[in-house]
Amino acid sequence: MNPSTRAPHNHLQYGLSGCRLHLLSPSLIRKQAQDNYKQRLAQQCRKQQQFERVTYNHIAIPRILDTGTDFFDMEYIPSSSFQQYFHRAGRRDVLFIFDALQEFIDSLIQKQKPYPQAETLIREKLAAIEKNTQYTDFVHALQQQDYDFSSVPQSPCHGDLTLSNMLFLDKKIYFIDFLDSFLNSFLIDLAKLKQDLCYFWSAHIQGSRSLRVYQIKRFLWSKIQARYEQYLSTDVYALIDAMNILRIEPYLKEPRQKAILRTILTQTPAYEYIAHTYGWKVS
Repeated sequence: MNPSTRAPHNHLQYGLSGCRLHLLSPSLIRKQAQDNYKQRLAQQCRKQQQFERVTYNHIAIPRILDTGTDFFDMEYIPSSSFQQYFHRAGRRDVLFIFDALQEFIDSLIQKQKPYPQAETLIREKLAAIEKNTQYTDFVHALQQQDYDFSSVPQSPCHGDLTLSNMLFLDKKIYFIDFLDSFLNSFLIDLAKLKQDLCYFWSAHIQGSRSLRVYQIKRFLWSKIQARYEQYLSTDVYALIDAMNILRIEPYLKEPRQKAILRTILTQTPAYEYIAHTYGWKVS
């Protein structure tokens, strides 16, 4: 969901899951799932409600006002998308975005604890990815590497922390579309931020040519990278980073989208390491 300051349609197709958004009133919006997505939508609803109860300085979470077997209703936020916000943002505004992201990630880090199930969960997801990818050699090579899984922390996480799931209004950033994830760790959120701010996935898919947007994203990622270097420099984060890109692949239908994914995947540190180790030529 990414409502903007423009008047929205009363019925909107939404996302890869096939969920739909219905604007019920100027202040109320419904997210409704198809039959095969009801369970995941319920999980997402519970996660959003959990984060609603947390108090932030720079972040707000739309309140969920009603739920049903296949929907939940929440506040409609008549806000700006990140593209709109970036085009008019000054330096203070950009630093405000970083402060908000830092506040959120730091709050997750404060709740971290050991994650003894991390290796099992990651290896199970890798096996599932291998069944639905054209990069089987790469995934197989990833499975053969040794990782320090003890460095994976367990914590709450948003699950899909991209700029497309942030709304900007009145010195607050509203986080929306919380997602259940195979791994409950803030490393997932750092991987999603890297997807957007470092690899420019959404900008490439949308065909954005705005130099300003690219510059702001680069600046934000440089600040995040410096802040969380101890987590981003681990071998297991490199694995999660590559897995995050591979998880997009089954949803892509157009050759152009698949080409963008390949370009990004070959830029990941995990792919560069495997390619160097095995002597692969990266075209």
